[in-house]
Amino acid sequence: MIDQCFFTVATGDKYLSFAFTLARSYKFHHDDEIPFFIISDTDFTLPKDLKWIKKKIIAGDLLTSGVSYKFNFDQITPAYKSIFIDADSIIYGNISHVFNIPNSAVQVIGMKETKGSWAELELPEVLDYFAIPYIIRYCGAFYYIIKNQLTANICETAKQLSLSNYMFQRHTKSVNDEPVLSISLAKSGATPYADTGNIWADIVQFKTHNQLNTLYNKALFNNSKDYRYKYWLPEGEYRPLIIHFGGNSYHKNPWIFDALRLKLFYHYHLPKKVANLAVEVIFKPIYFFGKALKQLLK
Repeated sequence: MIDQCFFTVATGDKYLSFAFTLARSYKFHHDDEIPFFIISDTDFTLPKDLKWIKKKIIAGDLLTSGVSYKFNFDQITPAYKSIFIDADSIIYGNISHVFNIPNSAVQVIGMKETKGSWAELELPEVLDYFAIPYIIRYCGAFYYIIKNQLTANICETAKQLSLSNYMFQRHTKSVNDEPVLSISLAKSGATPYADTGNIWADIVQFKTHNQLNTLYNKALFNNSKDYRYKYWLPEGEYRPLIIHFGGNSYHKNPWIFDALRLKLFYHYHLPKKVANLAVEVIFKPIYFFGKALKQLLK
C-alpha cells in the first residue's frame, strides 16, 4: 500500500468533468510525488493531458449513490494516508503540508458545537439523544483519512446511524454524510482541525470572478460582518488553498473560468499568460453577454 495520496470520487460525465478540472489544478500546484486518484464505479477515459492520474474502479456496493459512499472510506481509500477532496473543487496552492494536520483516524476542518442548530439538527436534543458531548460542524468536501481500526470503527458507526430511524438531513440520492459522520466522530472523541479559512472554503462569500485565478495562486475572500459573516472565522481577508464550488456550479461563474484556464494551459498547451488572457478577453465577455441576453429575452 502506498503511504499518501489525494483522491476524489466521480461517477457520470458531469462529475468526471469536475474531477478532471480538480486534477489539473492539483497538477499545476504540485509535482507527481504524491499520487492523485479518481475513484469511480465504472471505467472511464482520461483526457490526453491527464494520463498521469491513477484510476481506482470499485464495486457499486461500496460506491453507493449520493454521498453515503463516504461511510465506506475505510475500504475505498487508496493509501495509508488519504486526503479526499470533493470533485467540484479547485486547488489554488500547494496543499502537501495538509498531511501534517494532527490526525489519528478521520480528520475534518471545523469546530465543536453544543448549541443552536446545524444540518437540520437541534444540537441540545441531538447531544442528549446520542449521548455525545458535542457535534462537529464541518463540510464534507474535505476529509483526511488514515486507514486503521479506529477509522473502520468510525465508518461502521456511521453506517449504523444512517440505517437507523433517526431523521437525518438528506441530499437528493442519500442521507447527508456530514451530520452522520459528525456524530460518529464525536462518539470516537475526535477533535476537528480549526477552520481559519486558509485551507478550505466554499463560495458563500464570493462576490466577483476577479477574486479567483488558480494560474496565479489567487483566491481571496473577506470575512466581514457586512456580507455573509462566518462567526467562526477571524474577521478580515483569508486565502483558501481549496475552494468547494458545489455541484450547481458546473459551467457557471466562477468555476467555469478557472476550468477554462486550466484546460487551455494543459490540454491545449497554451502558455500561462496566453491561457489567462484568452479567458479574460474572450471567454468572460462572451459568458457575461450570454447571461445578459438571456435576461433580456425572459
